[in-house]
Amino acid sequence: DLKRHFKPHQKAPAHWFVYVGVDIGTGGKKNHPGAISFVGVAPDFKQGRVLKGWRGDGVETTAGDIFKKYESLKKEIIREGLKEDQIIGKYYDHASRDFYLISLSNEEPFEPAEKGPIGEQTLNTLLKNDMVHLNDDIELRKLGNEFLSLEKSTPKEKAKDDFIDATRFAVSKIPWDFSGLLGTEIKEMDSEVEKEEQVTSEQQSRRDFVRGEKVAYNEFEEWNEQYGT
Repeated sequence: DLKRHFKPHQKAPAHWFVYVGVDIGTGGKKNHPGAISFVGVAPDFKQGRVLKGWRGDGVETTAGDIFKKYESLKKEIIREGLKEDQIIGKYYDHASRDFYLISLSNEEPFEPAEKGPIGEQTLNTLLKNDMVHLNDDIELRKLGNEFLSLEKSTPKEKAKDDFIDATRFAVSKIPWDFSGLLGTEIKEMDSEVEKEEQVTSEQQSRRDFVRGEKVAYNEFEEWNEQYGT
């Protein structure tokens, strides 16, 4: 919701952690654009904020171009007061080995992001429960519009979700604390995963991730009693 989830621009507090997601795209008129998302999270992992981002609409980009854009955004956010050591996780679409090699040569190594649907339900839950908001600026409005317009039934190859993917890469690596949510919220997350028709290795990782979130809400003994695992 544009009124509910967008907030006046806020720099990351000094005690917050920052995660970065990068979706590599070649851009131009016919191809998917590249996108970058900086997500801040409070140290209790109960509240987050998409601090800064970019989507390269209509711009042809190489892996090197996207890495330069990441460096530019990082400089901007540091000028706003972020300390470099607050960035504790950086994740990229590992289909692009060129991006990894470029980041490595610049002493800014990125880790492979979780692909597939991993992180989708986490994003839905975070937004539904006001656990994450977006800084209100022109570029992040593009992300808001993706959230508003993307339907689950849309085939991946036709989906306009590049900014969402970059954000998802960062969000899925954050150990969110969902302990304040109702038990039904946690069950919904697990149910969504259980309904998937095929379980790839990445989807299995998502299932493990969701169940890990449940542990934050229930004791291991309760988990074993209720689910028999």
